[in-house]
Amino acid sequence: MQVFRDLLHGGHHIRHVRILCLAKRRGHADVHRVEALKDGMRALGLEGNKAEFKDAADRAGLREAVIALRGIVAGGVALGGQSYGGRQATMLAAEEPELAAALLLFSYPLHPPGKPERLRIEHFPRLRVPALFVQGTADPFGSIAEMSTAIAAIPAATRLMPVDGAGHDLRRGRFDLAAIAAAFLALAPEP
Repeated sequence: MQVFRDLLHGGHHIRHVRILCLAKRRGHADVHRVEALKDGMRALGLEGNKAEFKDAADRAGLREAVIALRGIVAGGVALGGQSYGGRQATMLAAEEPELAAALLLFSYPLHPPGKPERLRIEHFPRLRVPALFVQGTADPFGSIAEMSTAIAAIPAATRLMPVDGAGHDLRRGRFDLAAIAAAFLALAPEP
């Protein structure tokens, strides 16, 4: 099975769409990276100015990337992202449950900093694919306890991997990519 994740960088000032491939072949993973500049999203069939690449348009870009990847790889296509990109990936997966095989989410923006009453999870009960959440223990967009409570609303398999000492950018603390890849592949095994 080849598993792809399309990472849309966080924030409303998106600079890149990152497409990362995790290929699981006979027990090992190969990582390949293809990167397109945000301004080059026309390669995905999208045109327009910066303001048009928000929310629904960003989800359209993710959808187009998944469809394009399906044409060149065998196996499931996993969707993911950091912060805003992860939120858009979950919203797309809730809107189109058959599109992605799994979700890989870094620093999910559960709520705006200091506003825990403004949860961004209304779509969680519609998620039907496995989801791995990687969250810093010092993330002001959602604590580990808040994330644990929120992901309980997802009816599919989920896992929360805390990154000790890391904030929203995940730069501090111990970030173990091999452990994350192993957890993700265990959560979303071959069909």
